[in-house]
Amino acid sequence: NLKVYPSPTSNYLNLEGPKENYSLQILNIQGQLFHELKNINGNQKIDVSFLSSGLYFINVNNNKRNQTISFIKQ
Repeated sequence: NLKVYPSPTSNYLNLEGPKENYSLQILNIQGQLFHELKNINGNQKIDVSFLSSGLYFINVNNNKRNQTISFIKQ
């Protein structure tokens, strides 16, 4: 399972992820893709300062399962 914090955030999201390769996409509530990262392994810090304020979703896929987590950008 992936943990995402802080929410709400202004600049960065911290991801605590599995120690296996996974990819993620950041989408808005209309489903528009804003950012994509592939071949992530473990923890990451993601810059989201370029996003407008609002609700976003992170879709995580590790070829075994998918997980969707929401966060708020201030």
